[in-house]
Parts: sequence; structure tokens; C-alpha cells
Amino acid sequence: DVVVIAVPVSATADVLRAAAPRLSAGNVRLIMDVGSTKRGAIEAAESVGGNIAERFVGAHPMAGDHRAGWAASRRGLFAGVPVFLSATRSMRADAMREAHHLWEALGARPLTMNAAVHDAMLAYTSHLPHIVSSALALAMGGTSGESESVIREAVGPGGRDALRLAAASPALWTAIAMENADAIERSLADYGEQLDRFRAAIRLRDEKELHALFAAARKRAQALRTEG
Repeated sequence: DVVVIAVPVSATADVLRAAAPRLSAGNVRLIMDVGSTKRGAIEAAESVGGNIAERFVGAHPMAGDHRAGWAASRRGLFAGVPVFLSATRSMRADAMREAHHLWEALGARPLTMNAAVHDAMLAYTSHLPHIVSSALALAMGGTSGESESVIREAVGPGGRDALRLAAASPALWTAIAMENADAIERSLADYGEQLDRFRAAIRLRDEKELHALFAAARKRAQALRTEG
């Protein structure tokens, strides 16, 4: 009745094409992926066409973790989690209803969103944070010429929080970065502008500007952050 494709986003198209002979008979009510980007999955389903294009719903549950595999599974994984759902041009309305029912049964909060809008937004809210965490890990490893064991002792709770995302699967995130490269590039440019503002204020020892930046960042973080 329901087929869920849970593979790196770079493999979704190949899986859909390989599965097409078995999914084209009309006996499948819903086909979904669960990748972090949606444009590629939607385009792949549309290119295969037929029952797959009519029954495919791109899904992205916001329940990601830096861990992977069965060892990282847990009860209530989707409880209260937003799940973005994107439609193909030829999707049947009952397929989207089926997707909403499935995610609601798992305790999630399904939200319908255009695939391109989803990818543009996630470039800032998910993909950029991962790249920032990865860059921080690389930068932190080169401090003061000290050994990694010495540096590790100096990483406090805040540092560990900031580094968590960098511990995720390189293969998974390489695929995401390639799939959403254009939107991620824009988010990195915007992030770079903010870093430049901090760098300039620190170089000039501009206490007033630094305080303003930290205050603005705090206000924005409080507005965006949710306690789980």
C-alpha cells in the first residue's frame, strides 16, 4: 500500500527507476521519500511518470540526527515533529491525504510546501548549520598547534553543541550539498556577510557594534529556537 524510500538524496532517482516496474500497476496508494531536499525527488518522480508521478509525495520529517543506523532509532522519533510534504504536478489528491494520515498517525505535524520553497528554506535552517559545524570542527582542530587531546579538554558544552552536526554521515551530507548547491551557496554568502561584520567589529575593537551584533543575534535566536 505504501512505499517509503529512505536513501541518500543522490540515490532517490535510481531507486524510483529501478522500482518502477513493480510500482506502476496501480496497486500502490502512496510512494514517499524522506530526504532533506525535495526538488530532485519530485523531478525524478515526474520523469518516471505514470502511477509513480501520480502517487509520489516528497516528504521531509524534521527529525534528523548526527547519528545513523538502527542504533540511533528511538521511540517517539516523529512525535510533534514538522514534516514537509511536496507534490508532483500530476499527484492525485488522495495520495497527499494518505501522506497526511500516515504522518499524523506517527504523531508528526504534516505541512504542505512547494519543493523549491522547501529547498531554499532548508538551505538556511538545516544545510547551512551543518556546513558551519563542519567548518568549525576543521578550524578548531588547527588551534595553537596543540594536540587534539588537549583541545578536546577545552571544548565546553557550547562547543560540543556546535560540533554535534559535524559528526553526521559524510556521504549523506555530500549528497545533500550537491543536490541543493545553488541555495546553499546563497546561504553561505549571507552567512559570510555576518561573519565579516563580526570580524570588522573585532578588528576595530568596536565595543558598541559588537554588543549590537550579539544583542540582535540573541533576539533572533530566541525567536527561532524552540525547546524540545
